[in-house]
Amino acid sequence: MSTFLNFPKAKTAEIKGFEAVVMGVPFDELSTYRKGPKYAPKTIRKASECYDPYVPDLDFDFSMFNVADLGDIELVPGNTSKSLSKIKDTVGIVSKERVKLMIFGGDHSITLPIAKALTGNHGEIALIWIDAHLDFWDEYPPGTRISHATVLKRILETTDLPPGNVINLGFRAFGSSPEERREAEKHGLKVFSTKELFSKETLEQISALIQKLSGNVKALHISVDMDVLDPAFAPGVTNPEPGGISTRELLSLLEIIGPYATSLDIVELAPPYDVSEISAHAAAVIAIQSLGVMLKNTK
Repeated sequence: MSTFLNFPKAKTAEIKGFEAVVMGVPFDELSTYRKGPKYAPKTIRKASECYDPYVPDLDFDFSMFNVADLGDIELVPGNTSKSLSKIKDTVGIVSKERVKLMIFGGDHSITLPIAKALTGNHGEIALIWIDAHLDFWDEYPPGTRISHATVLKRILETTDLPPGNVINLGFRAFGSSPEERREAEKHGLKVFSTKELFSKETLEQISALIQKLSGNVKALHISVDMDVLDPAFAPGVTNPEPGGISTRELLSLLEIIGPYATSLDIVELAPPYDVSEISAHAAAVIAIQSLGVMLKNTK
């Protein structure tokens, strides 16, 4: 199997000495609409073969850093609880080493065990939720407590993450109910819709919020749902939402947030629905640029 950006392969037990690692989580058992995110880690790695370790926007060269690809977490097909536990345990081992961490999902439910691992190791963390959806349903579908549409609510219920440490960027879901945003904000989440996102005043507010949060927590995790992008830029996602942002706008947003991040996941890429691998290449470039931003100020 190819590695991301041709990084060397490593095992979880070998990460001492690396400044960053990437890993895949081929899991989509809790998707409620389109399936396919389990193929995303392999697809993102394949797309990265087109790119070099130099990032022009950042004047940054990965060849100056020790970064490894840990491959994919071995999951237990058909056993959701064991798979989620394996994700939590593996992320927990890696995050103890204080290396920068990039994770390729997977549907958005994988952020639940990621958050459990991070709060377990670091105590208080911050979570930046870049997503067209709030994922704050109590049950979705009816009777289902854990899915990619309920994951943020489950995170707040099952970890020590304070709701005030969560910021959603890009909400616009036409499949949402009126109560979902109201309940999220009632809990203390800060929500910036796609429509609100790119005014100068909003970007300044977001920057100030993240600077303040980062000074009060041990770790800041960014979760990027590919459906935050308009389907023109990422058609191959599980739940496409027209009216989204561009790839360039997302890269600019990550340049603001990334310097404060210790880890990041990219989720909901669905390769079976991707047109000409547009979404896969978007995901690969988002990963390259955001990991570069995360590492740029470490030397």
